[in-house]
Amino acid sequence: MKPVSCDFVQNRRSAFVDESLPSSDAVAIQSHLRSCNSCLSGVEQTISLRQNIRRLPRKNVSPQLTIALKVIASKEVARRKRFQSFASLAENFRTDIQLWFNNLMRPLAIPMAGGFMAASLVFSMIISSYPLRGDSFTEDIPTRMYTEAAFKGMLPLELSDCKVVVDLTIDGQGRILDYEIAGGDIENDIRAYRSLNNMLLFSVFRPATSFGKPISGKIRLSFHRGHIEVQG
Repeated sequence: MKPVSCDFVQNRRSAFVDESLPSSDAVAIQSHLRSCNSCLSGVEQTISLRQNIRRLPRKNVSPQLTIALKVIASKEVARRKRFQSFASLAENFRTDIQLWFNNLMRPLAIPMAGGFMAASLVFSMIISSYPLRGDSFTEDIPTRMYTEAAFKGMLPLELSDCKVVVDLTIDGQGRILDYEIAGGDIENDIRAYRSLNNMLLFSVFRPATSFGKPISGKIRLSFHRGHIEVQG
């Protein structure tokens, strides 16, 4: 058994009282205490202090402190796992980016979805009520957004007994830009052509409109024995 000094005993006094020293050191300190009253007094003070502390009433730990300690421990475990390897570091980086993106988009998701649905509803209402222009849609009911060109009247001129169908192009001021014979039996009839030109020359039309503004449009007139049919 090796002799020990007072400094050796003082530095290991708490461990000696807790009986956590190796057996060789504990035996050496016990041998030293038999001959050193100063060190023995220090050990006795430590024992008395430990006993007095144990007699103090125990205070229950608050739930908030328990949760806070668990959070700190969990963060420390996650931090250690993050730096274990390059793969774990990359996986944690990907998770952080995904979490950041989700937190960024979550406050915008509901307003964006609501705005998209409202825009889709308004667009569908407009499209469903907007008439398409073309030969196959000549009988659409006019709306406030778009109205077809219309025939207002003409001078009481007579056309021959032949039947003729004319497609007219009306400009934004109600004037005839061009016309085309769509059907009829006035081929090689110069007189009928002249009568038709005179009738169209003195005809009055209302231009088509789009959102209240005059635009060019199409209209079809059918002449048959003094009777006129209009298709806008």
